[in-house]
Amino acid sequence: MKKISNQLLKNYKQIVLFLTLLLIAHSPKVSANNITIENASIVSQNTGEGTAMIGFDIKWSNSWRVSFGPSNWDAAWVFIKYRVNDGDWQHASLSYVDGTGANDGHIVPTGAEINSKADHLDIESYSHGVFIYANSNLSQSTDNANYTGAQLKWEYDYDGVLSSDNIDIKIFAIEMVYVPEGNYMLGAQKTGLEQKYIRNTASDDPITITNEGALDFAIADDPDDGVSKTDYSLAASFPKGYNSYYMMKYEITQQQFVDYLNTIPTTEINNKSRIGVQTTYRFGLSKSSNIVSSIYPYLPMNFMKWEDLANYLDWAALRPMTELEFEKAARGSDSYNIAGQYAWGISTIVTDVYTYSNADAEDEGIATNYGDGQGNAICLTTSSSYPVRVGIFSANADCSSRAEAGSSYYGIMELSGNVTEFVINAADATGALFDGTHGNGEFDGFNNFDVSSWPSDSNGIGKKGGSFGDVANRLLVSDRGLMTVTLVRNQKFGGRGVRTAP
Repeated sequence: MKKISNQLLKNYKQIVLFLTLLLIAHSPKVSANNITIENASIVSQNTGEGTAMIGFDIKWSNSWRVSFGPSNWDAAWVFIKYRVNDGDWQHASLSYVDGTGANDGHIVPTGAEINSKADHLDIESYSHGVFIYANSNLSQSTDNANYTGAQLKWEYDYDGVLSSDNIDIKIFAIEMVYVPEGNYMLGAQKTGLEQKYIRNTASDDPITITNEGALDFAIADDPDDGVSKTDYSLAASFPKGYNSYYMMKYEITQQQFVDYLNTIPTTEINNKSRIGVQTTYRFGLSKSSNIVSSIYPYLPMNFMKWEDLANYLDWAALRPMTELEFEKAARGSDSYNIAGQYAWGISTIVTDVYTYSNADAEDEGIATNYGDGQGNAICLTTSSSYPVRVGIFSANADCSSRAEAGSSYYGIMELSGNVTEFVINAADATGALFDGTHGNGEFDGFNNFDVSSWPSDSNGIGKKGGSFGDVANRLLVSDRGLMTVTLVRNQKFGGRGVRTAP
């Protein structure tokens, strides 16, 4: 808990000495798919303000910013953890960006923007992280996000750091994709393929979402029956996907979950994972001397249950996505809605089993049966009964389209297939109470997520997108056949997070 004010810091000169010499910056080499933080350091301090500038370089592959089509960009969500005198890791409070530069104090690297306004959880206008992204149009190419000399302003006084404290720091970065504000079509046309899809209350048609106001909708009780339905309502506070937000570009990887596990008390590690219990389905986590690692860092984290995802998202100061936001991110901000639509925008999907090159490696790829002009995805008919490297299809040398990359309209990978992903269930009384509150990087006394508006059990959550163990119909954008959830870990379960745009 934040508790120390300026007047309690007795010797500003001593702060300069200790913070300069004892703040040891650690930055993980891999925190997502090819994202790298290097040269982390304490650059300077302002003892009067009780702040320090944390410097680093950051780069990642396949970055973009475009002003046409989806009119969006990808970004890195960057946040900092610190610990005092080898104690528990805590989330660092950063200055926020107010849009004018007057209240931020961050140093923006050449070619980039930094943004993260304080939201309703950021007490006294502090931020839990920042977005870093290109400041002008940028076409995808290898390693074209490469920003040097970034500096984030840490409000260490507010975080209670004393002059005599020995401080360790870790900087984390997660690749995200900006989903802009705009209309989209929610739900499916009646095809008999999607189970229990969202539809208009008065017809069997999809709903055009034009704002974040209160919404009435219906669930088709039978995919072949255009009459039988159940009506539901959502308050204006429930995120419907119209407003802009950021979504993780890839499913949470095993390395990202390892990063989380290595910043919680060691007595909790086994309870928060399947270490020592699970070794199949390419679950690669292990522990040695209380340090967790994975032999498959680039694979999605599987064997997750709702609590695992919620803990990770709270730790990273993100939040769960709603099933409406899932559909918007996949389909796009326009009226494009076809029968039997996958996340890549068409209704065709590869039906042959893939074989792999460089299996288990950072550059694991598709060796045979890569789809030409079809949608590529990992599901029951194409997989070898396990998940594969995140972003595997877009890295293929033959990739020339959104469908072949298995990409959503906005450039988000594997929304259809690989591992199925937890979402907030809009057709559940508990789920309907969700208001989009972000995690704050801190836990309750039992090292679990502590955001009161997030579902605490199986009520209010569901799964979307299908997995390596599901038939192709479960991968359809509007399918709700996996919305029943039990509080167990399963080899097919994974997830990703979002954050409302500043």
